[in-house]
Amino acid sequence: MKMVAMSPPPAVAALIQALRASGASYNANAAALNQSGVRGRQGGRWFPATVRNALRRVAAGAEFPDQPIEAIKESQCKV
Repeated sequence: MKMVAMSPPPAVAALIQALRASGASYNANAAALNQSGVRGRQGGRWFPATVRNALRRVAAGAEFPDQPIEAIKESQCKV
C-alpha cells in the first residue's frame, strides 16, 4: 500500500509554523508537540525530522481535512 503525503492538520501546522517563526528549532517544535499531547499522523511521537517533513508538506500544499486541535487530540487518545 502506497502512503500519500499529507500535511498535518491546519491547527498543528499553524502551531509548528508559529514556533519556527519565533526561532524554535525542529527539536523544540517536536518537544512542544509531544508535551502538549498532540500525536503524529500515525499516533506516535513527534521527532525533529517529523516536524521538518510536516513543514515541507505544508509548503508543498499537501492536503489534510480541517479539524480543530482539540478534536485531533481526542481522536488520538482513545483507550
